[in-house]
Amino acid sequence: MRLMSAVFMLIIVGAMISHARKPSTWNWLVEDVNREILADDSDGDRPAARQHLVQQPIGPAPADAPAGAVPVPEEVLIPNPIDTDPEEWAAAEDQFRDIRDKSPISVEEMPSYWRLFRWSRAQKRADLDQRAQRDLFFTQLWEQPKKYRGKPVSLKLHVRRVLSFDAPENSAGVKKVYELWGVTDESRAHPYVVLTDELPPGFPEGAAVDADARFTGYFLKIMGYEASDAQRGAPLLIGKLKGLPSAGLPARDPKAARQEFWQSVIIGLVVIGILAALPYIPWPWRKKAASVRQVVIKHSEDEAEEWLSKPPTGRGDGSSGSDADRSFQ
Repeated sequence: MRLMSAVFMLIIVGAMISHARKPSTWNWLVEDVNREILADDSDGDRPAARQHLVQQPIGPAPADAPAGAVPVPEEVLIPNPIDTDPEEWAAAEDQFRDIRDKSPISVEEMPSYWRLFRWSRAQKRADLDQRAQRDLFFTQLWEQPKKYRGKPVSLKLHVRRVLSFDAPENSAGVKKVYELWGVTDESRAHPYVVLTDELPPGFPEGAAVDADARFTGYFLKIMGYEASDAQRGAPLLIGKLKGLPSAGLPARDPKAARQEFWQSVIIGLVVIGILAALPYIPWPWRKKAASVRQVVIKHSEDEAEEWLSKPPTGRGDGSSGSDADRSFQ
């Protein structure tokens, strides 16, 4: 019982240590101080040592922009015919015949590849977004790629990887290509691959990122790729990207956080105290077990006294036990 109590105590202590290791557990210790400092400082008279407590905007924001908004650079458009031009669309359809779905990109598909870059660079993202089909199901592109090939599509992506590479000489004039891998709420574990020639300001890059974005562009094909377990495919789209704010945790009331912390401490101490007292509580079943042991011990003592009080018994030959013992000496 004591061993079990000690194990439970270690578990409780470990849980409390794990909770205390989280930085968010101690936010309430400094939030009140920071709030008082910011309230005391006026906009025109803020000590330099305290300026790190205020988030500084990046660059001049437009006059009508909401507070804290990151300025978006003006889009640079490269004049080119787009998919709404009948002759351009007819030429694109002729090139689309060379596309093979569920396979890697081939040399024969590169003219269509750069054509979609030309289309996306020739128009504003907002204009393209107005014509795009929004938030298609993954299965729609997977099962009917020919139907959506060359059509504008808009997706809200949870981006998980952002790679980049220098583009070879091409008809679209693209110098650098960014390759983004991400999923939607609907596709879950099935990724999309989107290509763009420009990232939003401050958008992260790397093999492991966590960012949200609205992508608007043209669907090219289902691109095959090698996974660790099998050959897989992902919809490949080319277009433009708009960064979205990641869903952060809601701000917590410092007083509520402080109360929650001390409640956790008190509950943990109470549980530890109960576990420490368990071995000393006179449980009824423990009394019963003790009485049984006493009866067994008493019974054993009575049997021993009775055996010792009896005279030695003979061996059947008329000699006593003591004589028999002496005969062996």
